[in-house]
Amino acid sequence: METSSQEIEDGVNIATAVRIRPMHAAEVVNELPSSISGCTTSNRVICDMSHNSIYSNSPKVFGYDHVFDEYSSQEEVYTQAVASLVDSFLDGYNSTVFCYGEGGSGKTYTLLGDDCYSSKDQRDTGMIDYCLQQVFNEIVRFEECQLELGYFMICNEKIYDLISSKDEALTGNVKDLSKRWKYEINSIEEVNELIDKGNLKYWKIREKKCATKAHKIFQITLTTKVISAELALIPRTLSLVDMADSSRISKASACGQTLKEAV
Repeated sequence: METSSQEIEDGVNIATAVRIRPMHAAEVVNELPSSISGCTTSNRVICDMSHNSIYSNSPKVFGYDHVFDEYSSQEEVYTQAVASLVDSFLDGYNSTVFCYGEGGSGKTYTLLGDDCYSSKDQRDTGMIDYCLQQVFNEIVRFEECQLELGYFMICNEKIYDLISSKDEALTGNVKDLSKRWKYEINSIEEVNELIDKGNLKYWKIREKKCATKAHKIFQITLTTKVISAELALIPRTLSLVDMADSSRISKASACGQTLKEAV
């Protein structure tokens, strides 16, 4: 989901983007055909399953606000689909990005990037890093402001604070997250340390709870003082959500704990 201040004024507050992942190594080795292709200029996705005898229908075409093919870079995705959202956030609007898709489709990679360097000075930066860079570069325009971070996990309908040293589930609901559980931040380096800490706790909880599905929510809250509003405090929250893997329950033959997590 992605919006800009101008789009909000025009009454448009939701946009959809599709990113097509590259073929996996196993798919390439086995010479499996690609069923999906995208046109970045017309923002259309073509689904052609004619090579599969089970599907005899003609190719289907779907339209989106943004389409990124398997060759699109992280920077292109950010510039075209996310940067205007951060502009809205800095202008005072709550904004949210949902990354949704099947397991292995690239949700976490898109948000967090790739920690494996292809060279000593080259790294695929994620959307969260790009957002932080833009926010820290532009908050200098505010005479007085405060930045706070929240990093959460939702597993089996329970919410966990991934930054806190406590392992117990939180008492409250999703609406309370940006209001009650947040930590003041002053640099990108500090945020990255907290994210690394949170990721370790995320996998610890998943292993402990034997959970196969869980959501991760990364939130930045910016509070500024507006002189024209008699020094009113104006908070707004930017949320980036790494949704749990999606799959059809019937196709996955989900049952027991897996069915509960899927529902």
